[in-house]
Amino acid sequence: MTRSLSLKSIAAGLACSSILMACSIASDPIEGAGKALGAKNFSEAYSLAQTATQKAEKDYRGYFLLSQAAAQLGKKNEGLVALEKAIDAGLKDDQEIASNANLAPLRDMSAYTTLMKTKFPDRNAEPTVGSVLEPAAPAEAQSGVSITEENGKQVVRAGGVVISVDK
Repeated sequence: MTRSLSLKSIAAGLACSSILMACSIASDPIEGAGKALGAKNFSEAYSLAQTATQKAEKDYRGYFLLSQAAAQLGKKNEGLVALEKAIDAGLKDDQEIASNANLAPLRDMSAYTTLMKTKFPDRNAEPTVGSVLEPAAPAEAQSGVSITEENGKQVVRAGGVVISVDK
């Protein structure tokens, strides 16, 4: 009877700790999204990061996590828009952006290069792992609206919207 009782106590304790853990992740979607990214669970990270951006629109961390998850899920345009929002909301570390492995899918986009040059004009132009150096964006791209043709694709950028289409 004592053994049975102790197994029940252990099971109940584990169930309670699982519930508390789920509640803490639910109450802090930024922390949950970070943990999901670390575990390479990009769908969960994406969902939690979206929740984080809705709860705290001015906190750059939610947008930065969303940009990483979106990039890893192949949602490159959405990832780039979220990255721009993260920068606008206060993300100032261009080296953190340039070295983040989750953002690698965005680095081959001309709009990424334009974003980095526009938001970090004093940025060192040295390539980082996984980056692609591209020619400077035309003057109209820096004003917020551009249509360019690069790498066999037509790229349209207007404000926070980026569309890249094969020719």
